Amino acid sequence: PQLYSIVAVWIKFHNLIADNLKQIHPNLDNEAIFYETRRFVIAVYQNIWYNEVLPLILSPEVLVVHEIISSKSCFESSIDPSVSSEFVASAARYFHNFIHDDYKIHFKNGSSEKILLRKLFYYDTEVIDFKGVIAELLTTPWNTASIGNEISNYLFSTNAHGLDLRALDIQTERDFGVATYCDALYYFNLTDGKCVEGFQDIERFI
Repeated sequence: PQLYSIVAVWIKFHNLIADNLKQIHPNLDNEAIFYETRRFVIAVYQNIWYNEVLPLILSPEVLVVHEIISSKSCFESSIDPSVSSEFVASAARYFHNFIHDDYKIHFKNGSSEKILLRKLFYYDTEVIDFKGVIAELLTTPWNTASIGNEISNYLFSTNAHGLDLRALDIQTERDFGVATYCDALYYFNLTDGKCVEGFQDIERFI
């Protein structure tokens, strides 16, 4: 739900920029307006992620040390902008940990209530006040307590049992060839050349 609310906001922002661009440059055709708007929206999105979101997650010091952000603001044609398989399969899925078990939903009759994630998608869209829902979701902090019960036991189900999103994430990482935590420790020579065989061998890393 939080992801969908963000998508909705960016779509509205995209349309706002496109409307303004059409007013400023009435001679541009629809395709030119779309691509100019797309370029502008991507730049704003990237600026927010690199300058506001990532520093909160990784810390400003880490971003500087690993040259994730730079003092340069110009376009570097020599840099490969593609996303690595390791990021898609592993690092990006870390954000699944922040999903809440329930969300506050606003209805058009003025009432509101907290709904479990597994039941959220079965509500009639005619009775939901989407502006209120999006406003609520955008101001709700990420879940940092623990991995939500709803995504680890009831994903895509309204019944007693469902899928486990974190288990699916781990399987996806394996499909992409991402090493296990223990394999990575050994590969980067952090275990003094010894194979990791149990939790006692990684206790000092945790």
